[in-house]
Amino acid sequence: MRIAIAAFMQETNSFVPFTTTVKTFEDQYIYRGDEILTSYGRARLEIPGALDALKEVGATPVPLLATMAMASGTVERKSFDILMGEIEERLKAAGPVDGVFLALHGAMIVEDQPDAESEIVRRVRALLKPGTPITVSLDLHGHITAAMIQPDVAYIGYREFPHIDMYETGHRAASLLIDWINGKVKPVMALSKRHMVFSPDSARTGAAPLSDIVAVLGSLNIIAAELDR
Repeated sequence: MRIAIAAFMQETNSFVPFTTTVKTFEDQYIYRGDEILTSYGRARLEIPGALDALKEVGATPVPLLATMAMASGTVERKSFDILMGEIEERLKAAGPVDGVFLALHGAMIVEDQPDAESEIVRRVRALLKPGTPITVSLDLHGHITAAMIQPDVAYIGYREFPHIDMYETGHRAASLLIDWINGKVKPVMALSKRHMVFSPDSARTGAAPLSDIVAVLGSLNIIAAELDR
């Protein structure tokens, strides 16, 4: 089993009066090819989590490019295309893959594209054999759009705020991908928006009121697992 892996993460603040460029990403990190396999060290982030999930089943990672720019201004189109273009070229050069894992944020804006993640996923899908599954990890407050709901794509978000489960999210996303490839699951994505605005301080998963909601969701997951048996 060959799984392509890439990360292209940036959280855009459109009020910032400067653009995010390749250098902004470089100032954080850009890992290319096999650098991805070792450069994260002991960091508990999405890519290490995904790599560990692949290792557990003997799957072969096909590392493409991994980069992050933290929170900053709107991404320059030229810079976006440079980095996205490199991901595409590396994916084409890799040959056939059984699936793709992408670590994205969910709130990237390009100068001429307010929904960067949908473009990233669309451009990756265009290079794959039809039906090839893709799983995508997202930040807990990623902005999910209708354009992101594409065939053979599943989104897996953080479960904790503050964010302490990036590694676990990458591991879950890669594990889901493996099960998908093996025919054990067939993920289906649906989107329903609710009109609400709330303070992040009231959205901490370890404190009320959200902790109570999380506990209920956890019990539902347990019930679903028992029903599956």
